[in-house]
Amino acid sequence: MRGLFVALEQQAEANARDEVAAYRRELPEYRAVAADPGAKAAMLDHAVWLRRRAAALAPDARPLTEQDRARITSIGRLRGAQGVSLTSARRAVVLHCTLVLHEIHTAAGPNDLADLLGLTRWFGAQGEVGTSAYFSGFLEGQKRSLGVTDRVQQLARMLLADDAMARHVVASLGMPPLEHCTVVVIRVPEATGGPPARDDAVEHLFKRYRVPMSWTGPAEFVALVPGGGTGSPWLPVTADEQALALVRDFATLVDRPCAVGWAAGRVPRLAEAAGLARQAARVAPVQAAPRRMHGVADVFVEVAVAHLPHVERWLREVARRLATGPDLISTLDCYYRNDFNRQRTAESLCIHPRTLDHRLHRTRELTDIDPRSSQGVRILGTAIARTLADAWD
Repeated sequence: MRGLFVALEQQAEANARDEVAAYRRELPEYRAVAADPGAKAAMLDHAVWLRRRAAALAPDARPLTEQDRARITSIGRLRGAQGVSLTSARRAVVLHCTLVLHEIHTAAGPNDLADLLGLTRWFGAQGEVGTSAYFSGFLEGQKRSLGVTDRVQQLARMLLADDAMARHVVASLGMPPLEHCTVVVIRVPEATGGPPARDDAVEHLFKRYRVPMSWTGPAEFVALVPGGGTGSPWLPVTADEQALALVRDFATLVDRPCAVGWAAGRVPRLAEAAGLARQAARVAPVQAAPRRMHGVADVFVEVAVAHLPHVERWLREVARRLATGPDLISTLDCYYRNDFNRQRTAESLCIHPRTLDHRLHRTRELTDIDPRSSQGVRILGTAIARTLADAWD
């Protein structure tokens, strides 16, 4: 064995002890695991073994064997079963790589250039193999320490962050590979109760729809429904019926009015689509039983207005005047949704067409804006949309 590899072999135990100490110092979850003497001894044993295998295989550029990969997988499986979080496991792998690179730098002498280059190439290639094996085992081990509900939400958050490792979590949950998704963001203006109710909603919906989903905030729920096509997330295309069915089931489960935004996206680039869906949800109407989902193309005027405070104040005053009339806000909302059709609007509201005419006339008196005009649609329609979105509560 050549000089660099001899030095690494001789320092394997000391370097492994330093690594375990670093884990305990920098990673609270690993510190908790290492509090058990047996677990700490196993951690040290694994660290020594990894270094000795590298020193044995790298001189001849031999890859990790099937047995090596199986052992690394078992290490990951153990950490997952011990309840170590994915975040901590990743930090541990980064810390391990950083320490090993430092050890190589320290051990290299002035005549070790060729071996140093060969070792770094080996470490890069086999590091990917080992990391893949480790996290494959880790996700398998998580099945023992983390419930399905938590793992589903973990997957959704990873997909929303464009995390490349999400595909491994998809496989561990027994789901088909994801490519195109309809990103659905549901805004719940009122609190939905404590964690048990929130977890119950995820559990119920996952059992029925088998799609990634998660609470991403106290009043925001996100679901990623396979499909959505390959078009631009800006374009006004018909949303997936499965997504709308999920939304309606969600509203029933939480028993709260909600607003729904959506956008089409592609894995692993869902972050942009999620941002668009979130903007749409912020200005979409709040409904007890959502009739539809809103994309940015449906509410782009409201999205723009939300970023213009002086326009918001003016529209709020328009809405305040409408609120003094006889059901004018709900009447105009129905009138515009029925494309100015008097008969359909009156039937939807269960009123006489002449009553509708009176309300439209009253709207003009209060606001000095003709609700039948293009100006009326732009101004009154936007003021109504902001009101129904609870923008001014």
